[in-house]
Amino acid sequence: MQRLADGSTLVNYGTSNSSLVLFNIHNPGKKKLFEIEFSDTLRSYRVYHYLKLPKGLTRPTITTVYKDGKMFLVTESGHSSYQWNTGARSHMIEVKETGIYKVWVTTGRGGWLSSREFVVRALVKEPSH
Repeated sequence: MQRLADGSTLVNYGTSNSSLVLFNIHNPGKKKLFEIEFSDTLRSYRVYHYLKLPKGLTRPTITTVYKDGKMFLVTESGHSSYQWNTGARSHMIEVKETGIYKVWVTTGRGGWLSSREFVVRALVKEPSH
């Protein structure tokens, strides 16, 4: 368990036979903010939330793309796994509502890195020039 600077709590479950949840984060009001779950048994030696990334790790970025009158959020391709706070698991998701979006990607070292929060304040079909 790790208490985060904003008062949220990161909980690592290690290994569990009754759940496939590896770890999750809850806000101070105990609302689940994020959860990593796998379809198969997995073990976790340690989960840690870094305020500043160690050297050599790059945080994923989120950008917007517009296609066929729809708005998408995109992060870098090439990671073996993606986990958005919406539950989506690909490098690109369609935006259907305003709100705060984040994505977690695998590091290739057995860990996950999160993006910074990306706020969508309005649904835009195409940017005006």
